[in-house]
Amino acid sequence: MTRRSRRAVAIASGVSTVILLAAATVSADHRKPSVKPAGHPFGFLHKETTGIVSFLLVDGKETAIQFSRRSNRAAKNALFALKTDIFLPNTHDGKRLFVIGSLDPAVKHTPSAPNRAASEPYHEFTLQGWYIKTPFTEQRELPGDPGRSQTILHKRLQRQDFRSDLYPDLDLRDVEKYENSVARDGR
Repeated sequence: MTRRSRRAVAIASGVSTVILLAAATVSADHRKPSVKPAGHPFGFLHKETTGIVSFLLVDGKETAIQFSRRSNRAAKNALFALKTDIFLPNTHDGKRLFVIGSLDPAVKHTPSAPNRAASEPYHEFTLQGWYIKTPFTEQRELPGDPGRSQTILHKRLQRQDFRSDLYPDLDLRDVEKYENSVARDGR
């Protein structure tokens, strides 16, 4: 091997090392969550933002999601029909409301365009069902006193905890399927 070819090989191997290091750095920023079996419960978080608003707790870390078109429509409608006064205080930490389903480990990105939010990475989640731990709280704003609220502790989910006007075909005959009593099973 000539001196010139040895130098070319050294440069090429140095470049490949830099490329490998760069690739490792990029992949570490977008680590795939560990794969959980289908039907696994995940803590659910909701954030009031202009971007992605739904997150799961996966291995103790927040993971941005969007619901798959293959999600159980009745379960998804019931989840988003929960009254805001119940939904928001029970989705701020991922410890009160749980979604059941499967998380796609592939990272996807929201679209981006001029005059639009920046693209965000997310995982697709296929919802099978959900439950809220009971007892749960309702944070009701006091009438005539903006900014002040009253906390109400509920022992059971009831039909009036849902906004059926949002989804006319919402079946609320069996709302107990959406609750999980701490006293009953210790979760």
